[in-house]
Amino acid sequence: MREQFLSNSGFLRIALAFTRHEAWAIRTAMRFPFFAIFIHATLWGWVLLITPALVVGAYAQRLGIVGLLLIVPLGLGILALIFPWSLRWYFVCVGLMFGRPRMAQVKAAAVAQSLAGLEAHVK
Repeated sequence: MREQFLSNSGFLRIALAFTRHEAWAIRTAMRFPFFAIFIHATLWGWVLLITPALVVGAYAQRLGIVGLLLIVPLGLGILALIFPWSLRWYFVCVGLMFGRPRMAQVKAAAVAQSLAGLEAHVK
């Protein structure tokens, strides 16, 4: 099901571009551990792509309780997706900054595997 969704939409190209950026970020962070947090910050540009949800939230406030019932699940869903990803990246960066690359190596392997799977779908 997931492969069918990915192959039938532009989401695949966006996911591929994001994963390539994530692979670049982990390689660069491992190369320059002192700047790992700043390299992690480049990934937040992808989070900004969900800002249309903020516009929905602004308009939902005018609807009162109905708007609240619409925006709270949307916000919690976005938070549930972004928070674990961000927290894991933070721990990877802190580990690199303190000379512990093991978590970064595991993350790099996971990103490489994800990238290989996405590239296989594109071709």
